[in-house]
Amino acid sequence: MQPTERQLKYEIAAALGVAVLIYSAFRFLGFLGVGLLGVLIAFIAVQADLNKDDTSHVWAMRAAPTHEMDHAEKAAMHAENNALAHPILMGKLLGAALAIIGFGLLFFL
Repeated sequence: MQPTERQLKYEIAAALGVAVLIYSAFRFLGFLGVGLLGVLIAFIAVQADLNKDDTSHVWAMRAAPTHEMDHAEKAAMHAENNALAHPILMGKLLGAALAIIGFGLLFFL
């Protein structure tokens, strides 16, 4: 499935925002800042991954039972989870890469 023009604009804006955050973290704290930013991004992505089964009710204490849902509600939940899978994976990979680069260069340089 090809991304729409609006999705591409959001991805470009997000990439520029993350680049500014990385640059700011490096300027203020050096490689320690880059590593801490990576840990923060990875933490947020893992939390989003853990909560993606209950995306409509993030603050709910327990997940809604799926056996009470009809087919359309289950399909909508499945489509929402599939739409979130790629951005969450990219967040986890970016966080891990920044943490490895930041802490690795902090200790080896």
